[in-house]
Amino acid sequence: GRGEPEQALIEESVGILQQARRKGERLASADAIAVQHHAVLLAQLRGRALPTLDDLDDALLSCCVKGDPTTDGAQLQRIMRRVHVGDRIGKVTPAAGQLPLVRDYYAQIEALELSELLQREQVQWLKLDLRQPQDAARASFFERLRQLDVKLAERQDERNPFGHSLFQQRWRWLWSADGEAALIERSLDGDSVVAAAQTGFLRELGDAGLDAGGCCRLLLRAVAMDLPELMRHAREACLLAIDNDSRFLSLADALTSLRVLERSIGAQWLGQAALNELLERCWDRACFAVPEVANAPAEEHPAVIQALKSLAEVALSSDQLDGSLFASYARNAADLSTVA
Repeated sequence: GRGEPEQALIEESVGILQQARRKGERLASADAIAVQHHAVLLAQLRGRALPTLDDLDDALLSCCVKGDPTTDGAQLQRIMRRVHVGDRIGKVTPAAGQLPLVRDYYAQIEALELSELLQREQVQWLKLDLRQPQDAARASFFERLRQLDVKLAERQDERNPFGHSLFQQRWRWLWSADGEAALIERSLDGDSVVAAAQTGFLRELGDAGLDAGGCCRLLLRAVAMDLPELMRHAREACLLAIDNDSRFLSLADALTSLRVLERSIGAQWLGQAALNELLERCWDRACFAVPEVANAPAEEHPAVIQALKSLAEVALSSDQLDGSLFASYARNAADLSTVA
């Protein structure tokens, strides 16, 4: 009857095969019979009185996969796991002890009305419009989690960084038990998601030193996290790095990040005057550094060419920056170059 080992084996194997057929696997009733017999034989060979899940899984792969189980049987294995354990996710009772950072993480999810997404262990998609307050808050929360290496949500479709998609974001959401483990590891950095993200960010900013490209990428991240204190620190670091970094590729990288920021909704959070100062200083320094790459080694040529194209585009399209400055230093570089 129901609940007996033999019946449980039949129900489990039939349930897996039914779901596999819905996903397009070419399986028949005869496969179900073969799987049951094979699982019983495997159990006997292994000295077991009754088949276990290991026996059933091996029987399914042996009878239903024609090829390499790791590739040809990948979809079937995913279905097996889902049928065995399901994809529902439980919650830790408030009575159980939680670290302050973990508690704040769940409180933020609740406040942002994301709790429903935690109920299943499956990929879900969110489309966010950064002009909407709640969507902007969600995007900032996801960016802070990225700073903490909590892989709850992953940004998708970062196509043309200068296009209209800057206001639209698409995130791939997938709950993982590793997320809470990552939070626990970061618990010494702060009691809240914001505090821990700030600590980790400032540590990374310190490591960037006088790397203009690295500092400006971090400024872009600080704006994405919508944390004004970090924006201030990152802006100061960018100014110092731009003034002291003489490497053309690093300065061109910095300029690219600043232009992305200029065209994003985050520019208003940093302040237009502050952003203009960064752009003008970075532009001047990048142009001054062009002659440095006149005789760059061959392995750097693709990166140098791409960076020069990027600056040329700015020279042609920007009313704010002095395009003639780039033209002048590009001519100097051409005169110095010994590359045929």
